[in-house]
Formats: sequence, C-alpha cells, structure tokens
Amino acid sequence: MFYGWYIVAAITVIGIIVGGTTYYGFTAMVDPIAATMGWGYTQIALAMTLRGVESGVMNPIMGAVADRWPAKRLVFLGIIILGIGLLILSQVNSLSMFYVSFLVIGLGGSLGMQVVPAVVIARWFRRNTGKAFGIMAAGIGSGGFLVPVVTMMVDTYGWRPFLIGLAISVLVIGLPLSFVFRNRPEDYGTLPDGKLQDDLDDSRSMQTEDVSMGVKEALKTRAFWTIGIAFMLQTAGGSAVLLHIMPYLESVEIERSTASMVAMFLPIISIPSLLAFGWLSDIYRKNYIITATMLLSSVGLFLLSIIDGSSFGLIAGFVIVYGAGFGAQMSLRPPIMREYFGSKKFGAIFGLGSIFITIGVISTPPLAGWVFDTRGVYDPIWLVLSGVCMLGAILILTLPRASSGSGHF
Repeated sequence: MFYGWYIVAAITVIGIIVGGTTYYGFTAMVDPIAATMGWGYTQIALAMTLRGVESGVMNPIMGAVADRWPAKRLVFLGIIILGIGLLILSQVNSLSMFYVSFLVIGLGGSLGMQVVPAVVIARWFRRNTGKAFGIMAAGIGSGGFLVPVVTMMVDTYGWRPFLIGLAISVLVIGLPLSFVFRNRPEDYGTLPDGKLQDDLDDSRSMQTEDVSMGVKEALKTRAFWTIGIAFMLQTAGGSAVLLHIMPYLESVEIERSTASMVAMFLPIISIPSLLAFGWLSDIYRKNYIITATMLLSSVGLFLLSIIDGSSFGLIAGFVIVYGAGFGAQMSLRPPIMREYFGSKKFGAIFGLGSIFITIGVISTPPLAGWVFDTRGVYDPIWLVLSGVCMLGAILILTLPRASSGSGHF
C-alpha cells in the first residue's frame, strides 16, 4: 500500500483523540468549569477566541516552517506542547492562567493537528487530495463518539482529573505516531499518489503542476481571497455551535444527557458526508461541492434557532443537516487551495489562508456567549449565522476554474 495512506491513518488516530476531547468534547466542560470558577460563558468563550488568535498568528509561521523543516520533528514537538497545555489547563486557578493554557494548547494544535499534517498530505497526494483530506477530517469527526465519554468522566471524576488523564493519553498515543510522518514521496522513490518516478509522463506532468505559485503571487489572486472569506463565513457558525451547543440545548430545557448525545452525533453524522464530499471533490468542481456544504450549514443553523425542549424532530433535523455540512472547512479547504496554488509553497499559503479561519473562529463564540448573558437566549445569533453561511455559499460559487487563469485580479 502507498505509504501516504499510513500517514493519513496516523493523522486520523491523533485527530480522533484531540477532536473528541479538546475540539468537540470541550462543550461538556463549559458548565463544570463555570460552576467551579464562577465565570460566565462570555469569559470562558474568550479562551477559544484567544486560542484562535494565537493560531491565526502562528499558522502562517508554522506553514512557512513546515515547508522547510522535517514534519516528524514538528508533529513530535506539537504533541508535547499540546500535552503541556492540557496539564496547565487542569491546574488553573485564575482567569489569566486559563487563557494562557489555551494559548499553549493552540500552539500544540497548530503543529500537531492543523498546518503540518495538511502540508504533508498536500505533498503525498495530488489526484486523491479530496479523499485523503476527507479521511483526515472524518477521523476528527469520529472524535464525536468520545463526547458522551468525556461528559461521563467529567461528571464522575471532575474536569481537573479528566484533563490530567487526557494529557497523558495524548502523549502516550501521539508521540509514537509522530514517527510515521515523512516529508515527501520523492525521497522514497515515488511520486504523489504512489506513481513511480520512472513513469516519465506522470513525472513531467507532476513537475509542471508543481511549478506552483509563490506566496506573493497567490496573494494577488482573487481565488485566495474568495476561498478565505467564504470559509471564514462558514467557520463563524461552526465555532459558536461547537462551544455553545450543550449550554444552548440545556437553556431550552433539554436534559444534559440528551444535549451530550446531540454534541456527539453532530461530528458522527459528518463522517460519511466528509468522505463523500472528499471523494466528489476529486471528480467534480470543488467550489460546487463546497457550496452544497455551506447551504447545508445555513439550513442547519436555521433549524437550530427554532428548537425547543419538545421538538425532537427539529433536533434530529438539525443534527442531520448541519452535521452533514459543517465539517467542510477541514476536508475541502486544503484540496481547493492545493488545486489553485500547488504544493511547493503550500504550507506558507495555507497558513496565511488560516487567518480567515481564525477570524471566523474568534468572532462568534464570545458573541454568542454575550447574547445569552445579556438576553437570556441564543436563537438570534443562530439566525444571523445562518445568513452568514448563505453569503459564503454565494461567494464560493463565483470562483473561476483554477486552470482558466481568471483567478487573478
């Protein structure tokens, strides 16, 4: 089997653990932390904002570093930093320490689960980028199975002991997996997708394709800004939902155990759609596939806004529709950026594009918390974010073909 798939497998396992605990599972810790420390939702949500700001600052730097340094070392370092951040979080006794812990977690995540894995996959795959990124994103989505486990362990043992155990688990599992990473397939006698180097036709086409855009050239294209802004708009909805889904459902008189199941099924429902959308993006125009996911996100957020404690049908509809669409940023943004800008400077360009994602991530969690803290309800913010996702769908639909040359200003 082509070694690139072993790398994808390693990324997937790390993603299941990190995604199920610090990404999807953190919603289960919001209320216990608030109760222990006496903080409001806005203060807790600000930690996610700070982590997003840190990622926005560091991702362009990490992308440029990933273009030059061995991936194995960077992922190894990222896992260690992530483990340290979780240990710090388990010991917080002040709001400032709480925020510092999230900055450390964000730095570790940038190395171990964001930029570096994306750069490696972009190097090892060309025709199968959608499938590879779809599998990686589905792995993160599979972490949703851990949300009830996280909820049970936090409720049984407390959030501090849980975070200590999580930090140990991340180190024990993540560090050995970092040794699976390799920089480029050419160093091992193959081309991307497992093509042999003595296949002259494929080699020439690959060399042509990989005479890629530099950073300055990419920044001058309309495609770079269109992709960035469209995904920023979709991410704005997703980041608020992931943090506030359990507090919101509990606020409309849905039991905590049921809210935990909803938080679990959101990423689980996304798994088949991520795989399907990734596969389809290798066949059809990627911006059409992305448009479909953004429309699903928009409809899902509207359904979320009209949920009440007795509307099981609306809850199920939200989980299915929104779950099918909201993970597109993880699985479809890297392939479309590789298609437009190539792989030579992919790390730096992808890292700069992550600034847009950061804006989406940091803007809405504290805003949603503020809406609830001041009005006592969440539904107005879900309606606003539904419209925001619709704008993203319209924007990405205007993207020209990568080969047409019309992506430049």
